[in-house]
Amino acid sequence: VRFFGDVMGWQPGYRPAFPFPGSWLYEGEQALLHILPVAGDKPEARLAHLAFRSDEPAQAILERLRHSGMAHQVRAHPDRPVAQIFVALPGGLVLELEAPLDGPLPEIRAYDANPKLMLGTYAKR
Repeated sequence: VRFFGDVMGWQPGYRPAFPFPGSWLYEGEQALLHILPVAGDKPEARLAHLAFRSDEPAQAILERLRHSGMAHQVRAHPDRPVAQIFVALPGGLVLELEAPLDGPLPEIRAYDANPKLMLGTYAKR
């Protein structure tokens, strides 16, 4: 967090009440980076994922994602009526696509206290 503040000018800001620790770094009003702590004897963190927000409804994005065969997870945002769609890209990078809910999504799940849910196991749909 200090590195991105000192070098990039990004500052910690609002983060929804997820049931696990982490930091969101902002440039002005825009959240740019989500960081999760790494367990160990000294303070460390890892890049959790890259996040993008869309105005397109979640159902439309998920339909294309299902056809792509890419492994993914869908979570309900704790503060807003949006889906957070996590996609496991080749090479281990995780991409979050946040999109408004336009109806029920059978695969959407709530967060639990395990922050690895968006970094760990993904099911191909």
